[in-house]
Amino acid sequence: MKAATSGTSSSGLGSTSQSQFTPEEVAKAKTALRMALLKNFQAIVHPARASNVKKAMDVLVKSQALGPNDASLQYFQKEFPNMVKTHDASTQDLSKVHAKLSELEKVDMEITRFSTEWNQLKEDIIVNRANNIATSEEIQELKDKLAQAEGCLEDLQKESKILAKQHEDLKAGSKSQKLKLNLLIEEVPDLCRRWETLEAQLTSLSTAWRT
Repeated sequence: MKAATSGTSSSGLGSTSQSQFTPEEVAKAKTALRMALLKNFQAIVHPARASNVKKAMDVLVKSQALGPNDASLQYFQKEFPNMVKTHDASTQDLSKVHAKLSELEKVDMEITRFSTEWNQLKEDIIVNRANNIATSEEIQELKDKLAQAEGCLEDLQKESKILAKQHEDLKAGSKSQKLKLNLLIEEVPDLCRRWETLEAQLTSLSTAWRT
């Protein structure tokens, strides 16, 4: 949209004999509108600038200062309110879209984090299962060794009972032999005397035989 270069018309919309605005105010308002047309739309819809633009348009409308040669200004004056509304609505929608995109980005980050944690969890589960299998095998091996040890212990207990009986038998037999030994010891003096007597008798008989 290019700014119009025409001046104030003396006929049609531009004709008014009872305008509440001075020619200088009208000219200033037109200049303000033309300058607005030269600016970026984002700049003129700024609340402070938009207010000045609306004041300028209000001057031109009330003074009926826009003539046929001010077509671009007439179009701008007519469409500006709708353009501002559209801009404001679009800005609000854009803000909502940005908020949604920001929320989506956060959700995506959360999903990525959950995915990473899930993959780590799966690895931990695999390691845990492997450790469970290894531990179960160790437990089974220990159970087998325990069963073998219990079998050995049972054999040793049986052997211990046999040895205990043998010990008791030997103890009883030793006691009997000890009693016999004591009796024989008591007979030793008597046996010695008899030995000497018999030796003497044999000697006597041998001497008598020789004579």
